[in-house]
Amino acid sequence: MAIAGTRGEVNGRQVQASSPPSAKGITAERCCHGSVNTVEDHQPVQRGNPACWVGEFTFKLCCSTEDYGSRGNPTCWNDEFTFERCCHESYLEGVDLPAPEFQGNPDCWLGNFQYDNCCNTLEHGADGDPQCFTDDTYSFKNCCLQRSFQ
Repeated sequence: MAIAGTRGEVNGRQVQASSPPSAKGITAERCCHGSVNTVEDHQPVQRGNPACWVGEFTFKLCCSTEDYGSRGNPTCWNDEFTFERCCHESYLEGVDLPAPEFQGNPDCWLGNFQYDNCCNTLEHGADGDPQCFTDDTYSFKNCCLQRSFQ
């Protein structure tokens, strides 16, 4: 357990440990003016990708396009944690969006190689999962990008 006021590193980011909000008499309503949802035990539920939020890094701090521009707060991002991965629209309400109608080139998908994983740029970066693409025939461009497959 971290001691209040100590600094440490979590997932490659420097964080300042502090007491939980309930220990300070702070509630989500008093602190955040209703900008977070709560669950039955009254713990705040972060918007965005929950894997991104630890310590001082919160959706409100990192994803505010009003305060920081179209890419959010640049001090929050590194190679692993990006605006796209953490603040993407599909995570905003904590629900998954339905699968898009376009599912890439159907000739590319077999077994564990599926559009949802291979072409997932939020999880794997701009070129999708590199383990899925071995040559020019099976490439991100030929399998994932919308074009006519005839």
